[in-house]
Amino acid sequence: EHVFDQISFGHDIETAFLMLEASEVIGIENDEKTQEVSKRMTDHTIQYGWDPLTGATYESGYYFEDKEGMTILESYTQWWASTESFHTMLIMSELYPEDPMGYYDKFTLTWDYCKKYLIDHEHGGWYRTGINEHPGEKDGDKGSVWKGNYHNARSLINCIHILRGKGTEHQH
Repeated sequence: EHVFDQISFGHDIETAFLMLEASEVIGIENDEKTQEVSKRMTDHTIQYGWDPLTGATYESGYYFEDKEGMTILESYTQWWASTESFHTMLIMSELYPEDPMGYYDKFTLTWDYCKKYLIDHEHGGWYRTGINEHPGEKDGDKGSVWKGNYHNARSLINCIHILRGKGTEHQH
């Protein structure tokens, strides 16, 4: 059953960041192998689980044996996956500024998606899913048992540090 081995694009792009952070913490900062694997995970999410028109990060996909390529199972966008996406894309833009993947442009598009469809500018907080996909979220509950603000806070704080010219230093 694909429920147990589906691709979670949010978890993949978050793991790409966490591997870089872990290598820094244990003293093997700028490890080429870790950076290479993180880049591949980020690129996979961008290639298969990210909408190049809106900047939305899809929920999940699957490689069916009888089908060519990736099948998107759920194309809606959760708030946390988008925060992990723009954050990791900004880090990749620092590591690979000349890469044809164009990480910085993807960072800005994803951040724009968040500002337009995930952040509640009237009442504060973040909607659980993009209101372009689920307009009812605008009037729904913002919280849930799984909604932890560490995704938002960590991503925003790290992006502020990077954008202020402090390189890829991370706040722990």
